Amino acid sequence: MKAHRSKKKLLRRILRMLLTIAASIVAFVILYLIVVVLSLRSESRQISGPMNQIQDVKSALTDHEYALARNLVKKEILREDAVLTSATAIAIYGEVTDSNVGYACTSGRLLYIKLIGDFPHITTTGLAVKPGDPSTDLTVHAIVITADGETGRACQIGVQTGNVLPDKGAVSLPIK
Repeated sequence: MKAHRSKKKLLRRILRMLLTIAASIVAFVILYLIVVVLSLRSESRQISGPMNQIQDVKSALTDHEYALARNLVKKEILREDAVLTSATAIAIYGEVTDSNVGYACTSGRLLYIKLIGDFPHITTTGLAVKPGDPSTDLTVHAIVITADGETGRACQIGVQTGNVLPDKGAVSLPIK
């Protein structure tokens, strides 16, 4: 009878230990899944500001994305009669739903293309400057295009004035 009680106690201890281990494994898996889900959510966030504010940059382009970016550069050079000194592209995860050209980018992959050079047909209205204040260089030195990484269709186009540099980590594109 004593031996039977000892076996029961031992079995209860083993069962408690197994349940503790199982609960620990379940807790670890849940934490791991939370981390994975949060990292995926941060990769698919929407773009709503300048490129330098975007943290999850993936500069490597697929062959398809490279071809789309290269074609957009060629079209923009012809359209604007531009003389480029640099053309770069970065691929990022995200979507643009508030387009300024009428098309949303919803594939989940975006191409951020920066063309630096001279754009003789683009002018800006400028800013008000008080008499005696130094004037700001408002010459357009860059065109920035955000395009859908699947279709190549632009969903945002903007310009930059002043001293403009290529984005760090961006892939160089042909400028002719």
